[in-house]
Amino acid sequence: MINRESELGEVKEKLRNFYFKITDPTEFEKWVYQHESLEGILGHELYLKLVSVDFSRCKFPKAAADVICVAYEQRLNGDLFRDRVRDVLVGMLEGTVSLRDGCQELWKYQLEGQRFIPIVFAGYATELENAEHESFYRDRVLVDARDLLEKLST
Repeated sequence: MINRESELGEVKEKLRNFYFKITDPTEFEKWVYQHESLEGILGHELYLKLVSVDFSRCKFPKAAADVICVAYEQRLNGDLFRDRVRDVLVGMLEGTVSLRDGCQELWKYQLEGQRFIPIVFAGYATELENAEHESFYRDRVLVDARDLLEKLST
């Protein structure tokens, strides 16, 4: 039997990865149709809206993104952007996301209205964009990344 919490975590991650254009629409569509309990998790109405999306018509169907936003908030009790920021921060701390890319992504979300992201990441993004090496900023960025991750976890 699959742990319900782990299954919800997987569903959130798949939805988030599609929404933030990490997962290819074809791969996402395949996952949607193959996930046996997705309808039970999202609810019948949202599930029908998601499976009704024509993923072949464009690279990023807005209709699917709209369903994901509603499902994430109403059915999964999550915050799409906060969870994505956690993903970025963990990636930066683990070394799977470069400091430059991570700071630029955090800055982008901050500019899009996610005010919980400290403005200091905008400064890091600007500095790292032109820096030849991340090592000068590494310690400061990682301390701020840990601090933000801790705040998001409370």
